[in-house]
Amino acid sequence: MNYSLTSAFIERELGAVVHGTTVQLSNNVSMVFERDENNEAVVYLVRDGKRRPIVVIGDDDTDVQLSVNGYTYSAEALSDRDKHFHNLLKETATTKSGNMKVVAPMPGLLKTVNVKAGQHVKKGERLFILEAMKMENDIKSPMDGVVGTLSAAPGTAVEKNFLLCMIEAPTESTSSGE
Repeated sequence: MNYSLTSAFIERELGAVVHGTTVQLSNNVSMVFERDENNEAVVYLVRDGKRRPIVVIGDDDTDVQLSVNGYTYSAEALSDRDKHFHNLLKETATTKSGNMKVVAPMPGLLKTVNVKAGQHVKKGERLFILEAMKMENDIKSPMDGVVGTLSAAPGTAVEKNFLLCMIEAPTESTSSGE
């Protein structure tokens, strides 16, 4: 079965073949599922003959946070079918309203707010810096537009999917006046 693995660092299509307790991924990485002395499930990442334990920190329907070698990675894993519907919903929401929500991709502390309501922004422009797990994450504008209402201030602790702001599509009068 094919899965799409997406995170802040990578986006690629991965194929997975299951053989007993081993999952072989198309990028030549294996994961091995075993039981420890307490009969608890343990997952190892196997690369270049080395086995690295994977600690699952958080897990819900599609989002998972894994810790490998002391580094934490957040990822979204979707089957081909789920990815199709996810993209369809995202495209529909964007094209119908012309506005996009900017939400926190993970829980953390909002360190910096780089914009104010009414400000024009370009796609990819840094809007916020969110500190999560001792790392600073840039949250960028998903489109060209105007910042709507801001929902958080610097120093605010936010949960995953907390609405940070809305980016509104520029109207003809605001885009021609730039």
